[in-house]
Amino acid sequence: MHTNSLTIPSFLPASGRWSRAEPRRWRDVLEDLGFLAGLKAKRVAGDSAADQAEKQVCKSARRGQHIVLGTAEIPYEPLVLNSAPLTALKQFSDLEIVITTRSAEILEDLELLVELDRKHAVTVDMLIAIDDSSSMDLRERLEAVAVLASEGITTRLITTDLPAASDDIRPHQTESTVRDLFEAARDCQAFDVATTNPALGGGRLVQRLRLEYGFPRLLPGRG
Repeated sequence: MHTNSLTIPSFLPASGRWSRAEPRRWRDVLEDLGFLAGLKAKRVAGDSAADQAEKQVCKSARRGQHIVLGTAEIPYEPLVLNSAPLTALKQFSDLEIVITTRSAEILEDLELLVELDRKHAVTVDMLIAIDDSSSMDLRERLEAVAVLASEGITTRLITTDLPAASDDIRPHQTESTVRDLFEAARDCQAFDVATTNPALGGGRLVQRLRLEYGFPRLLPGRG
């Protein structure tokens, strides 16, 4: 019998709420730990990919189209694109920008995202694999969600591997696993929780828990 549970990051305040002063403090902590410095060191020479992404978003922006960076199948990789498509959007205004990623490295673009959210409507979808519930990578992603949300950026948790009830995972165990995800989302002040497979049986569970936990939350203010 296999069960999963999400581990809530220990850095979250007891109240489960963040103030607007928190991101700067936590950014300083991450700098001290060498986290952000390590991200900068990991940037690769991806000029061709970055240039291509920049041209594509500019083309869509000129047409007034929604800007979609990343999907559940091919998530946005901040370090590969070197912030190029986001920087290019600074010259435009009043666009809807949706970024789908599974990387805490999105914090590397925090200040740029906050700046863009003043001119556009920015949403960050953070992909969460429940099977990774005990990994440090998940803790970092939940941290990124908390920091983004505290800056007023609409941030959603998207589960990519919602378990279905089976002989090995009974319905009450499935609900317990998904409930842990919702509690993490609430503590991180995420705007909403969704699944990439709403047609599955677990999709109905997600909808029920969204109502129970009060999702979607009231829209956050602009950063």
